[in-house]
Amino acid sequence: MKKPNVYYTEEVNSEALIKLYDYLMKEEQVYISGKIAIKLHSG
Repeated sequence: MKKPNVYYTEEVNSEALIKLYDYLMKEEQVYISGKIAIKLHSG
């Protein structure tokens, strides 16, 4: 089984999520479709 990619951000809000999505689509050339999981952790 392939290990998932993990991305970190210090901000936990809707704007940070959009920035991360934009980064993945543009910089990492990742096409996100289907089911995805987002895990938020505050500490």
